Amino acid sequence: MSEMSRLSGTDKQIAWAEQIRGEAVAAMDLLTAQVEDLIATKPGSEADKAKARTALAGAREDLLSHDQAGWWIDHRACTDKGFGGVRMEAAPQYDRMVQGLFRARMQMA
Repeated sequence: MSEMSRLSGTDKQIAWAEQIRGEAVAAMDLLTAQVEDLIATKPGSEADKAKARTALAGAREDLLSHDQAGWWIDHRACTDKGFGGVRMEAAPQYDRMVQGLFRARMQMA
């Protein structure tokens, strides 16, 4: 798991962005758990399961790579209906951000 980098910006921006980032990471953790549950219960090849896990890990890396407080603030209102029927209950406002990263990584894998 990646460590979160120190954010840059004003003290006020950093405080706000740290809250936003914490909620987005919680959404990523929830998505990861939900996808792992799907992987465990749905039929599929080991290669496809590995691809999904790799995509999730890459999406997490992408998410945590942002170290500008302004980026987190600018992306705080991202919303979506979820990916593949997976619905996030905690911090749903980060669905689009987290799941967009996941979809992009799935296409790259």
